[in-house]
Amino acid sequence: MTAALLVLLLAGAPAPDADAPVRAAVEDAVRQRLSLGADATVRVSDIAPAEPELLRKAKRISAITLPPGERGVGRVTARATVIPRRGGEPRDTWIVARVTVEVPTAVTTRRVKRGETLTPRDVAVALRPLDEGTLAAPELAIGRVARQVLAAGEALRAERLALPTLIHRGDRVTTVVTGRGFRVRAAGEALSRGALGAEIPVRVVMTGRVVTASVVGPGQVEVLR
Repeated sequence: MTAALLVLLLAGAPAPDADAPVRAAVEDAVRQRLSLGADATVRVSDIAPAEPELLRKAKRISAITLPPGERGVGRVTARATVIPRRGGEPRDTWIVARVTVEVPTAVTTRRVKRGETLTPRDVAVALRPLDEGTLAAPELAIGRVARQVLAAGEALRAERLALPTLIHRGDRVTTVVTGRGFRVRAAGEALSRGALGAEIPVRVVMTGRVVTASVVGPGQVEVLR
């Protein structure tokens, strides 16, 4: 190979990524801090070490540690422990980087009107920026009712969804009274509507007495004693 050809090949080769070891170490630390699965993506950019020369001359990075209280998203500060090339004791230095995290999130596949019940066709999974308020799995959204209009591709949040109404005011219900050693069923009339787990007033038909009962299913309520 001629010297000229070698120069051309080297000129066309991509420059080594000097930040690659730091980027990988910060990503690992963030994944551990946030308990992320393999299906989540972590991007580390804008790396700014406090001591660039120390990192440049280091043999390797032995550890990246996120301090207490550091969430691991956005502008992240981490402590790096580096091993010098020519021996010597490990040294700590600080690194600042920009970290973005995307995780599997339940999203709408179409525009959903207020009051519509979400079906399996209406919900899919897509990578979205990490947000503790969003739902991770479609199963958490399917069967719930939209409290307001949801745009197509919108990340689903629990507060924007409601459980469907199982009992309406005036419905005839089966009232189960449970106590220590007994379980009695009686016909009742719902005096308000309620979703699963809601407590509603119910009039017992036989006695006319009004009791507070929990909705346990369609047309079924339970009174605990």
